Amino acid sequence: MKAIFCPFFLLLFWACESPSDKIAKAFKTVNASLERNNQLLASKNELSASYLKIQEKAGSHPDWAQKADSLYQSVNSLNKILSRTTKDLTDKDPEGTNTKIGSRLLTKTLLGDSIRSAVSDLIRRCHTSLVSAGKDSIVDSNLQQADVVIDPERWNGPQFVGYPSAAARMTLEYIKLQCTETASFVLKDMSDQMSK
Repeated sequence: MKAIFCPFFLLLFWACESPSDKIAKAFKTVNASLERNNQLLASKNELSASYLKIQEKAGSHPDWAQKADSLYQSVNSLNKILSRTTKDLTDKDPEGTNTKIGSRLLTKTLLGDSIRSAVSDLIRRCHTSLVSAGKDSIVDSNLQQADVVIDPERWNGPQFVGYPSAAARMTLEYIKLQCTETASFVLKDMSDQMSK
């Protein structure tokens, strides 16, 4: 009996995390979240600054200013939808462990379809607002995760089904970051070209 009990007890002991390990994991999670929030804030600030510079010079390039306005409104609209959806996920599952809420809220629903449509619109506007030749590949590279959104089979299939709501929140936040960074890149490029 002792021979069976000792290995089982040792295995159980090794599988347990100490409180300090749990605290370290929690700090890593918080740190990653703070880094994403800082990146998003920096991108939003750059987006707004570039947009304002373009609007100041709207008289010399009215067509560019109109494209910038359209892109700026598109990214802000998308960010509101994503923030509201992330909040809904958090309100419905503060722990982030429920594996059904994300798919119920986002898969084959009007909300999921509106997010996919908003991301698709933003991608199109990023490409049509880009003024420098040869930078389409940068826009495409920046929007890799957003491509998942516009592909209905991936969005309605494995993207949210069976994953905890915390993963769905993280996916939405990452999409928000990618879209904001890309729109910021496009508007900064436009602003730089207007300054030449």
